[in-house]
Amino acid sequence: IGQNMITPENIDLEIPQDGDLPYAGTLTYTLNWQSFNRRTARNFQASVGVLGEEALAEPIQKFVHNDLALGDDPKGWDTQRDTEPIINIAYQHFWRLAHLGEYNNSWAGQTALATGAHLGNLFTAVELGLGLRFGWNILEGFNSFPAPPGRGFFQAYYLPKPSFASPHGVEFIFGGRVAGVLYSVLYDGSIITDDDRDIEREDYVLAGLIGLNYHYYDFLSVRVSYYFTSDLIDEDSLPAPLPGEDKTSPDASYGTLQIDFHF
Repeated sequence: IGQNMITPENIDLEIPQDGDLPYAGTLTYTLNWQSFNRRTARNFQASVGVLGEEALAEPIQKFVHNDLALGDDPKGWDTQRDTEPIINIAYQHFWRLAHLGEYNNSWAGQTALATGAHLGNLFTAVELGLGLRFGWNILEGFNSFPAPPGRGFFQAYYLPKPSFASPHGVEFIFGGRVAGVLYSVLYDGSIITDDDRDIEREDYVLAGLIGLNYHYYDFLSVRVSYYFTSDLIDEDSLPAPLPGEDKTSPDASYGTLQIDFHF
């Protein structure tokens, strides 16, 4: 279960400037079916949910900003995207291209190729990625690209270690991805309701990933990563900021901390 939320930079305005990012929130439930081995992995994903007031983005942001005093009062939620159902399906396929070293109690590394496609009103896109993993006593399998709910894949490609292997493992992750974006209701307006406000955006986005994973096998994994991207929004098309305010940033980079428990 996950929530996405976007707002313009200047949240003091009750009505955002023309051409600026809209207020929008989604609340989605995602289910995955996975099949994988040491050389390939497949993932089919379905996400359902809601866009609009029922996604509860407004009370969540106001709780964090106002009640917890962690930001300014967001005043433009009355202009948020209209309510509509969210439906998205996606498929991803991994191939291990090469590997070196021994996976158990030794140093090893591998490269992998990933292809994927998303279809739905939250995110319609195709993508191609290349990843590199190396470290000591690493897992056989594949690493995930962390992404917002419904807009990326949730993966749990966990292959148990043999009994003689150490319970500890550490690995470094590097990856790159290109995605061609065909449609997203968050940026392109709705094809269901009359909310046709669209934002000038790019047709593709480039992304990179650096990460560090620690595994205590058969119990948990701790994954720290930074995901940096090219600008999806056309920066020149965003309105100039009002005096004393900052222009909305098109940068969609983010950091993640994941703790996975194996059972």
